[in-house]
Parts: sequence; structure tokens; C-alpha cells
Amino acid sequence: MSAKKCLILVCTSSIVHQRGGESCESRGATNLFELLRQKIASAGLADLVTLRSSACLNNCQAGITMKVFPQNSLYRNVTPDDLDDLIHSHFVLNKPLERLLVPRLNPFLGL
Repeated sequence: MSAKKCLILVCTSSIVHQRGGESCESRGATNLFELLRQKIASAGLADLVTLRSSACLNNCQAGITMKVFPQNSLYRNVTPDDLDDLIHSHFVLNKPLERLLVPRLNPFLGL
């Protein structure tokens, strides 16, 4: 397994900081956070991936948002259906899941 130590911040904020958005909490972020915790453990990554709930990541218009360090990758519109692909791609293959990346803040995309 080629995973590197990472920190995942999952926005679980109930506050909307951007016009036209809905809070991550109202979109189900708390349930997604718990499901992600279970999937990380099931994948045997609990020693390599630290998962933390986060305040607003200022991307309210883009669905549930996660930030991954040290890569500084910002994922948007994350749903429970995305978690297996996200874990495998980012934390096992060490490749971002490009379809969920916020392009302006992702060094993987060269922007």
C-alpha cells in the first residue's frame, strides 16, 4: 500500500458563509463523516489517515467539502457514493480523485 500520512478535514458546519449555498451539515456531512471514518478503518488506513470534523471551508455552493493535507486538495460535492473511489484513489494510489477536486486550489491540476 502506497498511502502516505494524511489529514482529512470534513466540513460539518451548520453555518453558510457564501451566498447561494447550503450548509454542509444540512447536506448530510455528519453522516458522511461517520461513514468515512468506518471506511478508512475497514480499508486498514486508520494509522495513516487522521480524520477531523471542520468548521466551514468556505465552499458552501459546492456541496459537502473536504480538504486533504499535506496535498492541500479540496474536494467538493462529496457524497457517500464517492467515498470508496476517493479512499482508493487518494489514499491508496496517492492520486487525487479529479472529478471531485476544486480546480482553483489543487496543485495536482497545475492551476
